[in-house]
Amino acid sequence: MIKNYFIIAVRNLFRNQTFALINILGLAIGMAASILILIYVEYELNYDRFHNESEQIYRVAVDGRMSGDFFSAAVSPAPLAPELKRSYPEVENAVRLRNISQEALLSAGDKRIYESNLMMADSAFFEIFTFEPVYGDLLTALDAPLSIILTETLAHKLFDQENPVGQVLKFNNETTLKVSAVIADVPGNTHFDFHALVSWSSMKVLEPWYSDNNWGSLAYYAYVKLADEANPEAFEQKIRTVIMDKIIIESGESPEVFEDFQMEFNAFLQPVKDIHLHSNLMAEVAPTSNPSYVYTFSAIAIFILLIACINFMNLTTARSAGRAKEVGVRKVHGACKKQLIRQFIIESIILSLTSLVIALLLVEIFLPYFGEVVNRQLNPGILTNPGMVLRYLFLAVVVGFIAGSYPAFYLSSFQPADVLKNIRYRGTRRSVGLRNVLVVFQFAISVFLIIGTGIINHQIEYMQNRRLGFDKERVLVVEMRSERLRNNVQEIINQLRLVPVVEQVSASTMNPGNGSDGSAYFPEGESANDPWLIFHAGVDYNYIETMKMTMIRGRSFSREFGTDTAAVIINKTLWDKLGWGEDVLGKTFTPNDPLNTKTYEVIGVVDDFYFASLHEPVEPFIFHLRKQGMRNICIRLHPGDIAGHLKEVEQAWRRLEPDFPFDYRFIDQAFDELYHAEIRLSKMYIYFSIVAIFIACLGLFGLSSFMAEQRTKEIGIRKTFGATASGLSLMLTKDFTKWIGLSNLFAWPAAYYLMDRWLNQFAYRIRIVETWDVFVYAAIFSYLIAVITVSFQAFRAASVNPVHSLKYE
Repeated sequence: MIKNYFIIAVRNLFRNQTFALINILGLAIGMAASILILIYVEYELNYDRFHNESEQIYRVAVDGRMSGDFFSAAVSPAPLAPELKRSYPEVENAVRLRNISQEALLSAGDKRIYESNLMMADSAFFEIFTFEPVYGDLLTALDAPLSIILTETLAHKLFDQENPVGQVLKFNNETTLKVSAVIADVPGNTHFDFHALVSWSSMKVLEPWYSDNNWGSLAYYAYVKLADEANPEAFEQKIRTVIMDKIIIESGESPEVFEDFQMEFNAFLQPVKDIHLHSNLMAEVAPTSNPSYVYTFSAIAIFILLIACINFMNLTTARSAGRAKEVGVRKVHGACKKQLIRQFIIESIILSLTSLVIALLLVEIFLPYFGEVVNRQLNPGILTNPGMVLRYLFLAVVVGFIAGSYPAFYLSSFQPADVLKNIRYRGTRRSVGLRNVLVVFQFAISVFLIIGTGIINHQIEYMQNRRLGFDKERVLVVEMRSERLRNNVQEIINQLRLVPVVEQVSASTMNPGNGSDGSAYFPEGESANDPWLIFHAGVDYNYIETMKMTMIRGRSFSREFGTDTAAVIINKTLWDKLGWGEDVLGKTFTPNDPLNTKTYEVIGVVDDFYFASLHEPVEPFIFHLRKQGMRNICIRLHPGDIAGHLKEVEQAWRRLEPDFPFDYRFIDQAFDELYHAEIRLSKMYIYFSIVAIFIACLGLFGLSSFMAEQRTKEIGIRKTFGATASGLSLMLTKDFTKWIGLSNLFAWPAAYYLMDRWLNQFAYRIRIVETWDVFVYAAIFSYLIAVITVSFQAFRAASVNPVHSLKYE
């Protein structure tokens, strides 16, 4: 019986080749798009799950408050991880990590490479995290001071193809590190990506100010692996106050003092496999993602599949007249309804499996390009995984069943007496109504995606063009990568000022676009036991002028005032928050730092500026004057030939610092990088909108083709009575296009509500009412697409000689 069903199904496909081609192509494209999205979703959901016993690995983060400011940070004190391992039996192992904050120059022989993905790690790192060894013993590779582990790609860049274990390299031309091991490249789906690991025992050399016992400094990442029998919730409650307990003991003060300060640090656990999607703390190891993107694209995958299934249902029910006589004859010869349902569903599953083969070929072709769009290392080999192949086969069967279920029940319900009375069965009003509903649903999804794309692009344009409080054009940042460079920064600046193409040059500890550091200060007039958490940066005399910031009160730093070494400039947000009014100049701040007891006087107020993305509001900020230890030089170029200007600056740099390549980035590029997630989202919306519209139009084309075929004799009669081809085309077209208008009415409120919720994640956002043109353009575009799709077929049908039309049937 199954064999008979299969033979009949194949015969029907070949007999109706146009119908089969449209259905197969629509399903294939729909499944290919959905499979691409599912690969991306699975990749996102499997972050950090490749580690052995990943469900037992946690990051210890900190939440708390200083003064009235609450915070949650991914970083913790340096002594925390060793203390947890030493004092709590629930902890099987613990490790610390630290990003090496700036790019470093790695040199081996004549090879010199700038590398940014460098981290420092405790020796127990590979006892917790699972990475594939290539050379060396990973369990002992981080034991010795000044040891470094390289990934395979970085090792090949520095040492070609040889085994580099035992070789040495220079770190920023200052420190010699010994290669102790090589590991395979780090998988892309981990929340910390590194190209090299330096042993934690090297910290004293690379960061001389480091202290193993400073419980008040949140600057390191702590990870623990809990024992099998440990209860994470109970353990989290147990360690909640461990940081504050240690701070209180070391300070010798009573707990009440810190309560008066409104100062508290509370430890909490984050499962490592949840960090990528469910963590958005201060000082993350690397930018994290958002689960809403996973939900959004999962929904898009489902909707695209539904559009493809709707095409199948529409075309199959539309062609019901062609199968009605077949159903009637079969029923007369004893076929029961179940047998007919089974036959039609098997036909649709065969068609779906055929589409799957084409879909998998499309996925293999487009997966590398899709990986570039989503900025993920998606592995094409995922399609050869037997488990994945079985999953896709199951998907094809489900799609075939869903797409064929309604047509199967609909066709099998025909009564033999009714269908055998007519040469051609015209179908029922119910089936026509359902087809119209499905067309509306298809285009509503397409319109929604078009509107979403437009609003996302408007928000990206708004963020990229919003005034940042400084002029980001033609400004490049050069990082001072070594202690020698940082100590020599003033001489470098003096020499760069002599380059004719340089308009302004200055130095700072802040790298605009990368955020800044925060510390506790006591503002004048506020409680001496109530520190304020304020972001700050050290700058030289020319920074405000170089960045073209706007002074709204007072003055900038000046060499004419020797007291400016104890002066600060605050931003408007801090001024407003303190409520100092017109008397702001001369007010003072005192750092909450036992090593710095200076009192700083306010000499000016600068207009608000953004040093991070527009996802977050402007924070209170302080500039103070600093002459040494600057991490960045900012160079503003004159207008003109920027490429030529860069060459002149590079030549000057080589004369000054021949040991360090001239490595820079423009500030406007740095700010654009802050919105990579939104840009990727926009691109994906565009691509999948095109796919959804194409599939919907494909179905509309097939449906209009069949409707024109059914009305062939009517068209012939109308033409004999003088109807024109254009008039007949309009008649046939308006039957479909009126449903496109209805689809817009459903899509608009849904798009408004969901996109407004998406925009709420930004501190500074557009208002949707300001983007009314997006809704109008979406309506016009969807209408034009439908008209073009349908009118082509309608005009062709209306152009047929009425003699041939009247002979039809």
